Amino acid sequence: MKKWATIISGQPRAKLTEPREEYDVFVSGLDSKPDIFGHIWECKNLLSGWGPRGWLGAAGKEGTTVTFSSDETLDVWKPNKCIVDNYDEHPFKDLTSENNIQQGTSMWYGIRTAFKAMESFEDEISEKYEFVMRYRYDLEFAPHNQHLQPDWTTVEQMLRDDPNLIIGDSGNCYGGFGDVIGLGSRSAMEKYSKFYKHWSDIRVRMKNNEAATEYYLREVCGLNPQSPWNLGIGMHR
Repeated sequence: MKKWATIISGQPRAKLTEPREEYDVFVSGLDSKPDIFGHIWECKNLLSGWGPRGWLGAAGKEGTTVTFSSDETLDVWKPNKCIVDNYDEHPFKDLTSENNIQQGTSMWYGIRTAFKAMESFEDEISEKYEFVMRYRYDLEFAPHNQHLQPDWTTVEQMLRDDPNLIIGDSGNCYGGFGDVIGLGSRSAMEKYSKFYKHWSDIRVRMKNNEAATEYYLREVCGLNPQSPWNLGIGMHR
């Protein structure tokens, strides 16, 4: 059995090499680097719940958030396998943006598609991964955590002791369970990756994305989402 796979998804934007460098530091304590499997949204526009200029525009700041092509992204992340979709040709673009239905459905679809890329590779090598990590192209740690190296031996033992455990971020000030990173057993992360099918039904009943994510993981999947680290994670929108 292979040990770790990383599934990474989203629209590559804002920074290209820095998130990869931080990721390499984050996983440097593992016995071997995880294999990487991805999904990329290609789109002529910035995909952001904050509007066409992203959080910069929402905050009244100058400029806009740049995006990167799939070729640029593949050159930096070098995944074992990656699926690229054109967002402008996908029916998700016609969903309502109210309650983050459009953005959340497309995000979780990307997570699921990256997981499927991993499954395809597993079929090719006739071997499965023990643990899976969900990551984003635009994820960055707070300055005090940019050299964070978890005790991976302890992390792996925690995940073996509780196969339903999902280690992630707390959702910051929003409450619930954040959706920008997740670590778990393969079986737990498979359930995690299937949220996009349930997103719209659950999200409209919850106060925010984080509450919807926690409800899905706990109540629908029977998983145990926990946030043992104060990662100070952010992302570029």
